[in-house]
Amino acid sequence: MTRRTFLVSCWIKLSCSLIFENQRFLMTSVSGTKKCNEKMHDMCEFGAEALIILNSDSFGVNLLSALWSGAKIRVCADGGANKLYDLTDGLLVPDFIVGDLDSARIQVLDFYKQHGTKVERVEDQDLNDFDKAMNTVTQALTEPTVAVLGVFGGRLDQQMAAFDVALRWQSQTEQIFLFSDENAAILLSPNVQHKIIFRTHLQGPSCGLIPIAGKSDYVTTTGLQWNLMEQSLEFGKLVSSSNRVVSNSDDDQTLVTVFSSNFLLWTTELRSDALPAYILPTTKMNQTLFNSTTDRATQKLEVLPSL
Repeated sequence: MTRRTFLVSCWIKLSCSLIFENQRFLMTSVSGTKKCNEKMHDMCEFGAEALIILNSDSFGVNLLSALWSGAKIRVCADGGANKLYDLTDGLLVPDFIVGDLDSARIQVLDFYKQHGTKVERVEDQDLNDFDKAMNTVTQALTEPTVAVLGVFGGRLDQQMAAFDVALRWQSQTEQIFLFSDENAAILLSPNVQHKIIFRTHLQGPSCGLIPIAGKSDYVTTTGLQWNLMEQSLEFGKLVSSSNRVVSNSDDDQTLVTVFSSNFLLWTTELRSDALPAYILPTTKMNQTLFNSTTDRATQKLEVLPSL
């Protein structure tokens, strides 16, 4: 081996070593704010700026009202308008109804139009109604937090499509929360130390980490019964399902941390029956509101206290 060849070989080895150590540093330096980005999540704070209501029977009025009260903008995705109207007798009026409008009942659309809702028909068949609702939200708000109600339950292909929408729109939002009465989920972005506040009276203890965007080479967690320590998650090999959050029975909150080299879907059980009950007015009171000359969209509605 010539001296020149020897020096080139040493340089290549040194470069590869430096690259490996740099990647190792990025993956393992997850404990301090100076070493990596951190992001805090509290799914049960119910303070998302935008609420999207999908056409689903997987949620009831208690969860709906909890998410409604904190939102600045409320959007029904097509048939989600039917669900909102049926649950609340028309007492909660959305800002927008968007979609191809093949599911929303004509009477419901007419009712909400009369009370200030903007109805937008979008015919694009390459986008589903969740997509169209996300477009409306991101045009109205810059990088908002978004709660999506009705993702789980029903057809599996529609649930998978909803996960795809959340993944594609994550770069234009601060956070997307996915809800049903029995499930809550968030998309965890890569190379961030995620700190998840877990409210034990409303969530779990079961939870899961799903490699929704393909293999995650490096995952480390704390706060779980079966923590991951620099392990990989991948369909066909390992998926962290049916895991459990470790919590003190005397404490209403516990902290879970997750660091991953690729996107993960964090899922937990949700006990919406533990939410404060939302009581609709009587039929007589509804009739009074129907006959009032005051626009229903401006009616002052009772909202839930912050949890």
